[in-house]
Amino acid sequence: LRFAALSALFHYGTNALPALNPVLELAQSEDPNLSSMAIQVLGAMRSTDPRVIRALASALHGTDLHQQILALGALGRLGPGAAPAVPSIVEAMRNNVGGLWRFGRGALLQIAPETPEARQELHEQ
Repeated sequence: LRFAALSALFHYGTNALPALNPVLELAQSEDPNLSSMAIQVLGAMRSTDPRVIRALASALHGTDLHQQILALGALGRLGPGAAPAVPSIVEAMRNNVGGLWRFGRGALLQIAPETPEARQELHEQ
């Protein structure tokens, strides 16, 4: 039921913002299907609320490659408002597990290619 609700919220995009708090909770779920879908919903909401940025950056520090890729995509969709996550993105790129640098590069180009950290990482890759 929760997965179906998240799927519906994903399609509502920015109109799903009233459900932000439960989605943030589900992004921390032990169930990888729920947390992965919640990460996608956070990106679709396009909210630059600091709690969203922290939740997505937290997913980058996890060990689930799929969730890391989803979090990078979600952060990229947030654009410049996701700039506080640049250090986490750069760290994920440097770990380069599963080719994360490619997804991180895409996120950095959408968020803040002009920041010193991003510029150095983009240049090195």
